[in-house]
Amino acid sequence: MTDKTIAEKLLVIDQRPNMRGEEKLTVFCETLSDEEQQHPLGQWIVSQRDTLDWDDNIGQFLTAFWGLPRRPWVPGEQTADAAVYEQALRALMTRLGQESANHDLA
Repeated sequence: MTDKTIAEKLLVIDQRPNMRGEEKLTVFCETLSDEEQQHPLGQWIVSQRDTLDWDDNIGQFLTAFWGLPRRPWVPGEQTADAAVYEQALRALMTRLGQESANHDLA
């Protein structure tokens, strides 16, 4: 389940506006739990953080992991593809929020 928690954390950080990719990687690495730090995905991102590009690497990972449509290359892009991506992203974030709330009740 840790791969999902890492992917959720990356997704939440990805939504932060006005933050460069390097800053997002720093925030991610600094907020990993002990379990996430021991997970192969967490270890790999931490070890490769100086060579990773947020949009090219993390963004594409998030697209594949969550089954999202093509990620817009330009933030705020106003195309049909960008609208489809944003709609799918909003649906995913809503679903994750509901799952989180359900886990909190258990």
